[in-house]
Amino acid sequence: MIEPYLKIMNDGAAARLVDLRREQVDVAVICLSIVSSHSGWRYSSPLHRAGVEKRLVESFESIVYWADCMMSYAPNAFTNDKWTGRRIGLERKPGLELQTVGRTADIMYNMLSNSKSLREAVSRYESFLKLALLFWLVTVPGGKPAINPAARPPSQLVTPDHTDEPTALFHWANAENPEVMAKLILDGTLCSPEEFVQRTMRRMICFAKVNTIPHLSHFPDVTLETRNFQCVAFSIGTLMANKPLSSLFSDVGAPEILVKILVDADSKFLSARKAKVITQARCAELMGDNLFTTGRVAAMVLQTDGFRPMRHVHNIFAAGILSMLGNCMSTCNISQLTEGNAPMTAIFGTLGGFCVFPKIFRLLHHDLHRYIVPNSSVLRKDPQSLAQLDGTVRRADAWAQYMPKDARVKVCDNSLHVAEAARGSPKTCSRCHSVVYCSRQCQREDWRSRHRDECHHMYEDYLERKHTDTSYSHHTRAFQLSLLLHVYETAMCTSPTWANEIRANKVVKIMDPTRPVVESVFEPLKRYLKRVRPFVPKFKMKRFDDLIEMFDPTYATEADGVVALRTPGTDPHNPGELSLVHSIIQITDIEINFIVLFRRVRTTTSNGGFEDFMSRDARVGGSDFEVLQFVWFYNSPAQFVLDKLLGTYTGDSWFTS
Repeated sequence: MIEPYLKIMNDGAAARLVDLRREQVDVAVICLSIVSSHSGWRYSSPLHRAGVEKRLVESFESIVYWADCMMSYAPNAFTNDKWTGRRIGLERKPGLELQTVGRTADIMYNMLSNSKSLREAVSRYESFLKLALLFWLVTVPGGKPAINPAARPPSQLVTPDHTDEPTALFHWANAENPEVMAKLILDGTLCSPEEFVQRTMRRMICFAKVNTIPHLSHFPDVTLETRNFQCVAFSIGTLMANKPLSSLFSDVGAPEILVKILVDADSKFLSARKAKVITQARCAELMGDNLFTTGRVAAMVLQTDGFRPMRHVHNIFAAGILSMLGNCMSTCNISQLTEGNAPMTAIFGTLGGFCVFPKIFRLLHHDLHRYIVPNSSVLRKDPQSLAQLDGTVRRADAWAQYMPKDARVKVCDNSLHVAEAARGSPKTCSRCHSVVYCSRQCQREDWRSRHRDECHHMYEDYLERKHTDTSYSHHTRAFQLSLLLHVYETAMCTSPTWANEIRANKVVKIMDPTRPVVESVFEPLKRYLKRVRPFVPKFKMKRFDDLIEMFDPTYATEADGVVALRTPGTDPHNPGELSLVHSIIQITDIEINFIVLFRRVRTTTSNGGFEDFMSRDARVGGSDFEVLQFVWFYNSPAQFVLDKLLGTYTGDSWFTS
């Protein structure tokens, strides 16, 4: 049945267009239209259907050839049966040029829409990927994407949630073969990668304002938003696995723009529900779809590099992602929030890890109480999710006490500083901006003892971080150090086993304040030093060695870098008084390492559990520990020190214990 049509297309594709007569081209295009309707044919058995699809795959180069011919050449390419060969550009005029794109998109969409196996098979063909990319890039005059180029009236749309054919075709092709698609985009055959990114973002923006497209009807008569939002957002997320494309999408602020569009769409759905234009169930369905897409958009930040994730996360919170989640909690079914891919967990799990940065934490904490907590009762049918949210809120409330700068841990980088001495307002070195002192006296002492030799190297490191947009202020470090102290003290005061092990074995505690404490480990000092020393920058090695020697004077470092036992001297410290903590904050391809020496100044016994003690107000009760010294350094690109020290993390994804 299908063979005559495929033979006509295969024979025609084997010849040059210039050698074909007009009627041969017309017949091939008609055959293309006929085979595109294969899903509606009557088959004697599933095996018969599979055989037809197999033949389509085998002839797909010819199918793509005629589809490209149909949409890429001017309708008047034949003049008196002579081929002129003029390809149309990416911008299509309204009328026949645009309708030809629509007809071709319809044919390819109908051919592939009902068979995932067929889509997977044909996506191996680079010619199909090029065709899908061409559909994606075609615009109308003015630069807007050619959405629904067939210009069918709303009554002829297949479903209320109509999927734009060019958008769907690109989404399918890109999802099945993203590496080759990224290569085609970066090759710049059809347009530059920068232009591709701009056209992609315009496509998403146009779907948010479909009433500006003359031949489309806007919500609520026809909804083109939610499914097309998913196609565009998922396509961008897949392409951002490619580093050059990730940088380009990051440069234009793609994650926050997409979230803003999705938040605005939800507001429109809520307004339609209040006006009784749509039902509660329909509103919940649309908002649930958008929330699912938002979870994927949030994950885009993990595919950016440097400190870009922090900028994107901050802007995503500012765009109202938690207000959107709060609206969904009050409207959607609990299954839409917590089941399947669990968009609620995906959003918190992706963005919650960045709450250790004060600018981000301020927005998170505010929106938690404004939008999420008032709607938390919806989770009572899912005790696990409710417990996760409760733990998140309690920890956020505890950490909020360190938002005022004067409430944060004060550190002096002078190793000769007397810990009990009053610390003044911290001042950074005016040249390298990498060390902090509480007074001019401490600055002079540290300059003479070690900073004179390291300042130049720290200055070069500072300039490099500034150039790569990875500047890291001491106020941010103080906030993160305060969180680390709070979590560490909570663990020490609520777990006698931990305290006893530290006193008895003199080990290093390795922990991340955003991860469950049970994931932390104890590391014997000698083994710890052998594993960590290779990652410490040379210009900070002196500070690292000084800190280790303050912790345990029985260990010293030889010139060749091998840890050796030194003749023990008089140890001025009680073995249980000092504790060494190594914390790592990982941001995609960057690791921020904190090596902190704590000194116990008192002993408090907690009658409650971990979460109860975590909720304490340290400003009222004070702290059992003080920061004696600490060293911080970057690993970029990430060396995955945390996984090497902790093992593979398989714990909870929210920042709870």
